[in-house]
Amino acid sequence: YILRPNPTSKLKIQDVMQKLFPSDFDPALAIGMPIRSSDKCIRESECLSFDQYMQIVQNITLRDGGLSSWPLKKKQNRHVILTTESMEMLQARHKYNANQSFPFTLIGNDQDVAQGTGNPREYNKMTSRNVTSDDIMLSTMSSLNMQLMAASTVGNCCSNFHKLMLEFLSRGCGAAPRNNFECLQDNENPEFRLCCQWSNNQECKDKRGAPHKR
Repeated sequence: YILRPNPTSKLKIQDVMQKLFPSDFDPALAIGMPIRSSDKCIRESECLSFDQYMQIVQNITLRDGGLSSWPLKKKQNRHVILTTESMEMLQARHKYNANQSFPFTLIGNDQDVAQGTGNPREYNKMTSRNVTSDDIMLSTMSSLNMQLMAASTVGNCCSNFHKLMLEFLSRGCGAAPRNNFECLQDNENPEFRLCCQWSNNQECKDKRGAPHKR
């Protein structure tokens, strides 16, 4: 149901997708990077900086064989799909796209309303920007469709929306035949291994200063 919007919304989402993805886009060479920021960081989850997210992208590349193993054309076609509710995170991609030494092109939706929250109760505050709940839902569904385009994805599984992406991708709904989805909670680097508010492993307890069980 969630992937079958009404005809008007479907056309709008298709228009977004056609504008964002270049003709040479290859899902097999794309990394999905959905970022939950803003109010998620207040209590429910640890959060990373944009620079840290980009370091994760490069770490994935090195782990999977390194940039030097790709032909030049494949380097040029290498994309990171960025979606987020945070305008700050969305705009941060421009600095990296302008950096000729950064070996990826970041795809982001500048039409996204970037509502700055995952709480529907807060959506009415957007009326001052002439943004409706329908606009927010359209941005949300566009983000979901964008993230279905990558063969590799890194998400924050403290987020129900990111876990929804995982469900779709793990069931073959993506553009690539198979998707490798990694939750940041399982990242091999402790610097990037995020804890949720409810995480009960010892590492997260230590971060919160919780006493050890005896």
